[in-house]
Amino acid sequence: MTWLRGLTGLSVIHSVLFTALLVVWLLPGLEGPTTVLGWTHGIFWIGMSLLVALACVRAYVPWSLLALVSVVGVFLGPFASTFGFVRESRRRDRGDLRSASVHAA
Repeated sequence: MTWLRGLTGLSVIHSVLFTALLVVWLLPGLEGPTTVLGWTHGIFWIGMSLLVALACVRAYVPWSLLALVSVVGVFLGPFASTFGFVRESRRRDRGDLRSASVHAA
């Protein structure tokens, strides 16, 4: 399994968790699940940011994905990250390797 595939899977899981958080946040009387999902989302976001930073340093993924996870993700949630990971996977599947500093590992 490559770093990109693993991070893509984690990002999809994070998007599902975030969607669940939004749903329970909008429903009245669900403070407990909202708290649990909120903490889970926050810890997941920090973990994803650290993992993507490590993958960038090792040149497994482009630095733009770190910006999507850690900066854009603050405003749009993990959906932006999932989009970025899927886009990068499709770019690699097409054989478009414009970013020479990133290798498929």
